[in-house]
Amino acid sequence: MFGSHSFKRKEFEELCIEKADVLVVGTGTDGVAKISGEAKDFLEKAETELIVLPSSEAIKKFNELVECGKKVGAIIHVTC
Repeated sequence: MFGSHSFKRKEFEELCIEKADVLVVGTGTDGVAKISGEAKDFLEKAETELIVLPSSEAIKKFNELVECGKKVGAIIHVTC
């Protein structure tokens, strides 16, 4: 399931089990990772707010949202 430059639906299904208010996606150091079409469709239907940023910015955003009391899920690509 894991280990590519494309986030797949299954990865987001796992995160959405806990009903987060927001999902933060880190797309790697250079923003290379992408969200697959099937994953985007799933997230639209789940009505979950999605924030997509390069990984270093995504980590900062995740921490800000947690400090504000939001229930936040995250998936961070750590290379590229």
